[in-house]
Amino acid sequence: MLLCFSSVVGLLAQSSALANASDVVASDQSVYYVLGCKHQGWQGYFALDNWYQTTSSGDGGVDVTEAPNALVAEGASSARLVVQTGSSPNYVFRITVPADGYLYFRLKKVGSFLSPHISSTDTDLYLLINGQRAPLETLPNGSYYSPFLRAGTTFGIAFQGPGNRYHWEDISFYSNCSGVWVTPSDKSNGWRPARVRPIDRPRLNQIYFSYDRPEEWPTLDLDGDMLTIGDQQVLSETAPGPFELSFRDDTTTNSGQYWVQRIFQIKEPCSGNKLEVKRWWAPLPIIPPPPEQ
Repeated sequence: MLLCFSSVVGLLAQSSALANASDVVASDQSVYYVLGCKHQGWQGYFALDNWYQTTSSGDGGVDVTEAPNALVAEGASSARLVVQTGSSPNYVFRITVPADGYLYFRLKKVGSFLSPHISSTDTDLYLLINGQRAPLETLPNGSYYSPFLRAGTTFGIAFQGPGNRYHWEDISFYSNCSGVWVTPSDKSNGWRPARVRPIDRPRLNQIYFSYDRPEEWPTLDLDGDMLTIGDQQVLSETAPGPFELSFRDDTTTNSGQYWVQRIFQIKEPCSGNKLEVKRWWAPLPIIPPPPEQ
């Protein structure tokens, strides 16, 4: 299970509202980015401007001239990044991982006499995780799935060799977090990881049903305290909140009375976990037949 770490209930409610308004929202020195279950493309948090590009592979190195020439092509969501190295021997793209999750992308080397797909035996590039060199283990089509990455981890790709051109395609980030607050670091003296505050997506165990009022819809309670109502949200078919909510009604008898029994099914969109609850929803003004003798 993917986890996000956040203990501030106010941020949970705030991020939910922001997610409906915009993918990027600034507040003081921090910026909120929507992540969703699967973030795709060179946009939002993973926009090219948020990657630190340098000719030095050391985390403490000062950025120098002739950083890679990179531009986004083919639209925002399905974009590929075209990377053109210059004459220096080593170029590094680095970013702070915004939340617990997995990173996916494909890399192609343009103009290669062999297969254009990058493989684990390719010597023209390597990965950096928390400043340490890591193996690039790819599928036959050049696809790469990262190991499980923690929020705040630094992730980078080092391109080696001058005069190379790469297509960096289909970048995706999988997480159970709805978004992240990011405080950029001061890069005037070299690259430093950004400070990230992931926002946990509400879970099924934060949903409760009233037991003394059967006709009430389920309620999402973010802080686990039923006495505080500012963090609570009533879920319904038209306002399911962060879940997928559906129900069906059956007619059945209960203690000699016809009732509508409502069966709720609530699903978490990222994990696919489901909650099914049966409720005696409302009595019907129908007299049931007497029991057979």
